[in-house]
Formats: sequence, structure tokens, C-alpha cells
Amino acid sequence: YATAITPDGKRIAAGGWDAYYKQNENGVYLFDTTTDGILRRITLSDQVIHHLAFTSDGSKLAASLDGKNGVRIIDAQTGKVLLADRDYAERSRGLAFGPD
Repeated sequence: YATAITPDGKRIAAGGWDAYYKQNENGVYLFDTTTDGILRRITLSDQVIHHLAFTSDGSKLAASLDGKNGVRIIDAQTGKVLLADRDYAERSRGLAFGPD
């Protein structure tokens, strides 16, 4: 299971195995800490999400996935997957964004 919080503390991302895992639809949930509400659920993979990380400005979210699914970079505002590295072909256990 994985969680991440934006640097300003206004959004939290959580993922792992979720209620949809039997349907092969594990996802990331984005929460708004100012309203305590769910902003959206983003379906990513049929595999578990191991790690999440926000960029320093909170605009993008990275997710590392199990089972040869690589990494995804997500627009944190829209939930759109911007980049999917499926060529890695192994599970990814961790990731981080650099300061720039």
C-alpha cells in the first residue's frame, strides 16, 4: 500500500489493492484535505500500487506498480495518465521526483 501528500498538505493520494482488485482495476484515490472529500479515483492497473510520490509543486503524481507494469505519471488535477513506462517489464518498488 502507498500514500503521498502534496507539499502544501492540501491533497493526499492513496493506493494499493483496493475494492476493485477482483475486477483487475486497482487505482489511486485522491483526497482533498480541506474538505475531507474524495476528488477522484484513477484506475491504473490490475496489479498493486507499491509507491506514490508528488512533484514539489503537487501538479503531478508518480505511481510504481507491481507485475511488469512499470511506472505511471499522472496529472494530479485531471487524473489523466501523462506517461506510462510499460517497457520496464518488472515490478517497481519505489520512486521519487528530483527537486527540479
